[in-house]
Amino acid sequence: MEQVLEREGPLDICILGIGVNGHIALNEPGEEQQLPFHVCQLAESTLANGMLKNLQQPPSFGMTIGLRGILQAKLILLFVAGSGKKEAFEQLKQEQVRGQFPASFLWLHPNVQVLVDQTAV
Repeated sequence: MEQVLEREGPLDICILGIGVNGHIALNEPGEEQQLPFHVCQLAESTLANGMLKNLQQPPSFGMTIGLRGILQAKLILLFVAGSGKKEAFEQLKQEQVRGQFPASFLWLHPNVQVLVDQTAV
C-alpha cells in the first residue's frame, strides 16, 4: 500500500473513527506516531470497546495506515460515534498535539471535518 500511495499520490479522502483512547485507524497511543503502514498491537481499551469486544476470537494486532499517510490525505473525515467517546471528544477539542492521543495529530491537517453523533458525547 505504501508503494501504491507513492506511485498514485495521497488519498483523496481518509475516513476515520476515534477510539475511546484517542486512537485513529488503530494507531494506538504511544511515542512513535509518524509510521507508514504497519502492524500494531491493540490496546486493552480498544479491545474492550466497539466492534472488537463482541468477537468470538478478538485480534491482538491490527494492520493500518500510519499517521503520515493519514495526514497526507487531501480531506479527512473523522466520525465521533459509539458509546464512551465523550472523554476522547473533549480531549480532541484541545488544540494540543501529543503522542499519547493520536487523534490530536489531526490539528496538523488543513482540511479535517469532524462529524459527531450527539449520543456519543
